[in-house]
Amino acid sequence: MQFVAAERAEILESGGHYVLKEWEDEWGVVVGTSGAGLDLAIPSQPESGTLPDSWLSFFTDQRERFTGVVVSQQVHGRKIITHPRASDGIVVAEPADGHVTAVRGLLLAITVADCVPVFILDPERVAVGLVHVGWRGLAAGIMESAIAAMKALGAKPASLVIHCGVSICGSCYEVGPEVMSEATGRRSSAPGPLDIRAEVVAMARKSGVRRASISPWCTAHDLRRFHSHRRSGGSKSRMAAYIGLPLG
Repeated sequence: MQFVAAERAEILESGGHYVLKEWEDEWGVVVGTSGAGLDLAIPSQPESGTLPDSWLSFFTDQRERFTGVVVSQQVHGRKIITHPRASDGIVVAEPADGHVTAVRGLLLAITVADCVPVFILDPERVAVGLVHVGWRGLAAGIMESAIAAMKALGAKPASLVIHCGVSICGSCYEVGPEVMSEATGRRSSAPGPLDIRAEVVAMARKSGVRRASISPWCTAHDLRRFHSHRRSGGSKSRMAAYIGLPLG
């Protein structure tokens, strides 16, 4: 498997977004994660017309390249939604932990504050996906579900490129033995560090993915830059990770 150098994986652009510039330069795909300057948490029972004003601010910056953005309430499972057409404006889809599409003009989004946003691209089929991966989703098989959804769009695992975005690093995320065993399938008798990003990459490798990168940023290291549920002691503030094929 080929890895992009971590220090080149993401750069900070104006507006406080951490942008995967290499994907945009090489394939014309918009990929990024908002910083702590915006709180993009969504209500527990959201509707498309009742999201906080911060979402309007977020989408305004994308209006020239996308007709709509889709987001869901996370459920920490393995459900992936396939979107066959672009929406108009901000749409809150049914609860799910991932989205895939092959249409232009639709920005896929998820909310994160330690869990891993996994960006997926097939540059040959020109299809994209975005998955919210925490330890529960990892245990439930969310990545397997996402790769299956991409394959249903015509993608081939060997053509896929993935990026594990801004999230908590393994050294900052200690879990109990029960969680470690459930998330990784490896037996554990004591608490220890869980690197979800490394687990995602290992799973992708087994599925035939040949190119991956991991963000150099950790949400728990710097609360001035990021929202971190664990480091903050339970804050409900969230960032948005997003990916999309812009209008031509």
